[in-house]
Amino acid sequence: MGTPQHTVVLDWDGTLVPAQWPERPTEFMPGAYDACMAMHRAGLKLVVFSARMNPYDPFTNQKLDAAKVAVEKNYIRDTLDRMGLTFVDIWDLPGKPTGAAYIDDKG
Repeated sequence: MGTPQHTVVLDWDGTLVPAQWPERPTEFMPGAYDACMAMHRAGLKLVVFSARMNPYDPFTNQKLDAAKVAVEKNYIRDTLDRMGLTFVDIWDLPGKPTGAAYIDDKG
């Protein structure tokens, strides 16, 4: 068996891109792209976990239309792909992903 691959969980707003919710910034924070590339070269698995994809409205706590959540996931995926970060996964399952490390501006 090979060496286990460690996962780093990355926040989106305020960590990889500027915190401008509900806008959708497409430029990365200074150093974010280089950090992702360095972690990838080191053999780490990268996963974005973002409140943007919460299935509940943060103000009313009402369940959102799944299409609205999909728009946010597509925005994140498109931005990652445009930057060449196709190897970064996006967490869209219930709960919080497990990881060896979490990188978050609020952390």
